[in-house]
Amino acid sequence: MLLIGSFFGTFIINVLSESKGRKTALILSCVAGLIGLGSNFFNDLVTLIGGSFQVLWLIVAGQFMCGFSAYPMLLQTYLYLFECC
Repeated sequence: MLLIGSFFGTFIINVLSESKGRKTALILSCVAGLIGLGSNFFNDLVTLIGGSFQVLWLIVAGQFMCGFSAYPMLLQTYLYLFECC
């Protein structure tokens, strides 16, 4: 799911960066990554406490969101730094 999310995120975030600006795209990518990490953390925390259930759709959605934000965030950060310097 990380690879699929990264594939979709690269196209969507790049289109958004060209239409709305790189700063907006970078913030959206960071928010998507935090949502993905939060859902994975919540699922791992429930399992760690002793819960015997794992919500499969939450794991899949978290992995997709992490992939959605990882590679585009790296690209946007480099582009943003090169614009500033």
